[in-house]
Amino acid sequence: MTRPATAGPLTIGDARVTPVLDSVGPFFRPLQEAFPTMDDEVLAAAIRLDPPRAEPGLDGTWHVVFRAFLIEVGDLVVLVDTGAGSDTAVRRFWAPLADHLADRLPSVAGVMRDQVTHVVLTHLHADHTAGSVDADGRPAFPHAQYLVQAEELAALAASGPDGSLWHALVEPLMSSEQLRACHGDVELVPGPASVTLVPTPGHTPGHQSVVVESGGRSAVLAGDVFLHAAQLVDPACRYLFDDDDEVAEATRRRLLEWLRVGDACLGTAHLGEAFVRGAALT
Repeated sequence: MTRPATAGPLTIGDARVTPVLDSVGPFFRPLQEAFPTMDDEVLAAAIRLDPPRAEPGLDGTWHVVFRAFLIEVGDLVVLVDTGAGSDTAVRRFWAPLADHLADRLPSVAGVMRDQVTHVVLTHLHADHTAGSVDADGRPAFPHAQYLVQAEELAALAASGPDGSLWHALVEPLMSSEQLRACHGDVELVPGPASVTLVPTPGHTPGHQSVVVESGGRSAVLAGDVFLHAAQLVDPACRYLFDDDDEVAEATRRRLLEWLRVGDACLGTAHLGEAFVRGAALT
């Protein structure tokens, strides 16, 4: 298995965006089962676009990158997602085991856990939230607000508030008064170097992405809008675990159009490359 290249920080005007590689491991479903509408032509184009990660093994096994991002602008330090591999009550059995994300931030980005001012959770799946708490179940970033779309919280509650994810993740954040429910767009940092939370539903009802804009440049950190490079090639490529296929496809199309027109940069959670430029998505 080839590990993805370690990408350095991306400068967006006055903002710095650093990819944080959490872990890499095999997905628990074969590629064709996870993406049932993917054809050979789309897969071949995806492999050309993302050669470190897109090609499956002979048995259909594919390895998934789990990645978070750190945004530094002014006095704010914004962590986008907290990875899959931290050994906490949130981590799922199938996720690759890794050191706690908070313990790796100093070496990756020179940031200590108590310097993080905001944790944006794109959605409430365990592979994006395992590092949100520590091994004792307390918030891992003691001075941070944790931002989640209210619709995402409502969907998790409706699926069963007695579930393990609610107890392991949501309740500790509520108890410490660090959880902030967001409603639609939220501007964390106003221009000229802006950081904005934008709803991008489909994978989950309250999925959100983070848009960074400064100095005429922009990037979007898109969580699970795109799970595989095939969805950059063909946004109609369906993912088995999307909550709403039609909404997810519409979100992918809207985001791709924005990326292409502005030649913005896409920050990916699961592709081999941390960043993909809009100009490459023609």
